[in-house]
Amino acid sequence: MSLNSSVMEPWTAFMTTVEKLESRATPLRGLAIATEVFKVLLGVQISLDVACKPLHIARWIPAPDSLWPKIQPGHCPLISRQNTFACIAFFATGSIDLPPQNLKQVMAMSITNCIYAAAPLVWKPRTSMKSDA
Repeated sequence: MSLNSSVMEPWTAFMTTVEKLESRATPLRGLAIATEVFKVLLGVQISLDVACKPLHIARWIPAPDSLWPKIQPGHCPLISRQNTFACIAFFATGSIDLPPQNLKQVMAMSITNCIYAAAPLVWKPRTSMKSDA
């Protein structure tokens, strides 16, 4: 049984709509994630240059399917340490969009006059850690 062009047109229209919605949802997901990342970094400033960058192509924003098990209604999805560092680099510099896969071994990052460190580096052995960030 072959599919005629009239059957394919609705599917193509549907997929085009999905792609458009995803390109609009990605920046919102990125802003939600960045808000959570920077909420705990008191006193840190972000570069105004990020306002000129297309957020929908930022490499540190995970695909929605990779976040699915971690998403709960009303909550921002959790991201990996390497995505967090890539997000910080993007917003702190306003231009650097690092590939998160290149940051798997990174535990700290220095940008201008700030040092960003993963929680295990500043964790006191006698206290319990709440997260692996």
